[in-house]
Amino acid sequence: MDRHWRNARTAASHNPLIYKARIVGDWRINGTEPPFVWQIGSGTGKA
Repeated sequence: MDRHWRNARTAASHNPLIYKARIVGDWRINGTEPPFVWQIGSGTGKA
């Protein structure tokens, strides 16, 4: 459980507050589902 909490805390601290506010606002006003991204960055190319 500690490992999962650390991962969630790290991901949350690496996402600036302005992006969180934009995502939550878009969800509340437009009903747009928040993105489900559990990694830093969201590249689609090969590593």
